[in-house]
Amino acid sequence: MSEKNSVIETLLSYEEDEQLRKLLIKVKKGELGAWEEYKLRKLEKRVIQSGYISEEDKKLIEKLSIELLMSRNLGKQIIYEDLDELRCRYPIKGAGTTREDIDKLKEEGKGLAGIITTSIQNRIYSNKYSNRPDANTGVPLSVLIASYGVEGDTNIIMVQACLSVLGFPIGDSGPNKNGVDGDWGARSKAAVRAYQQMKGLEATGKESSDLAKSLLDSVKNGETIDTILDKYLQNPPMSKAGLIQLPEIGKGYIIVDNYVHAKTGENWGTPETVKSLLSLAEKWAEYDDSLLRFNDLSIEIGGKFGPHGTHHNGKYVDIRLIRKDGGLGDTNIYHDTYDKVKTKELVSLLIEDPNVEKILFNDVDIIREFVNNENGVKIMKYPGHDDHLHVQFKR
Repeated sequence: MSEKNSVIETLLSYEEDEQLRKLLIKVKKGELGAWEEYKLRKLEKRVIQSGYISEEDKKLIEKLSIELLMSRNLGKQIIYEDLDELRCRYPIKGAGTTREDIDKLKEEGKGLAGIITTSIQNRIYSNKYSNRPDANTGVPLSVLIASYGVEGDTNIIMVQACLSVLGFPIGDSGPNKNGVDGDWGARSKAAVRAYQQMKGLEATGKESSDLAKSLLDSVKNGETIDTILDKYLQNPPMSKAGLIQLPEIGKGYIIVDNYVHAKTGENWGTPETVKSLLSLAEKWAEYDDSLLRFNDLSIEIGGKFGPHGTHHNGKYVDIRLIRKDGGLGDTNIYHDTYDKVKTKELVSLLIEDPNVEKILFNDVDIIREFVNNENGVKIMKYPGHDDHLHVQFKR
């Protein structure tokens, strides 16, 4: 008899709980995950009996939950029931939970194995196994998690799940609140174009099986939006006017109303301006969950376009005002959807950038506060700028 089976026989000899005995029998049969589940249920029973969850118990439950998920799903098709349990079950207060809390959970037929919060999902995403292809599907565990429970076109769901795992801000729609919803919307299209552009592919913004394969390869190789962007910025394609493209969406921002005046878009800027905007967006992402909405940098060949008297040399951008609901729609300084506090923070971040030269904007309260800023950035009113900031850069 093996050492493990000897342990199992010993446990069976004194285990009185019928459900736990059944799990031990499954362990003897070699069923995947049975041992991890036994340990988890045993701990859960002890916690219920004591009426208290210590921090140590909570950490152990998290550890065992991950082990259970990994043991059952690495090397075989994912078991969605397990995933549903680990991601969705039983939010409670954690350490210090009272007997009353536990009794209420028992009455509802709920256990404590789901005390995992979002930290477990984050740890699963970052786990060294999460990007390993599943033996049956060829799809990484992280992508399966991101697409769990989503119905619709398989290609669209797979593309969206990969974009989400890579870190593209495609929204919070869908059953998992990560933008994976099977609906081919504006953010998904923008993210695909950004990915294609940074990878040197034709920026069609269209989903396809080839695109899904490329995205899956990126996930399997451990890439992220940051690593893809860094590689792109090392040697970005440059137009004859000396301009490069700002990817259409990224951390903290999205470009709106692109391709209105030119087939190759209006998201072209000098390398210094593009880097300034990426830095601004990254700082904004640390401050707020909404996306900055950039508009009308320059066209690929340079020169004036549309209604603009400037925007001709890659050193200008329009930034739409921040909305209270964080949405992508328009607003202006007179509308009740306008968020003055967050727009003020945006102006503050712009003024911190030594590459910013001038801001045109019509909120007089914000102008008054920053008009004498230490960096010497000019900020002033100008007709037609009730709904956006017009920003001029030095380089």
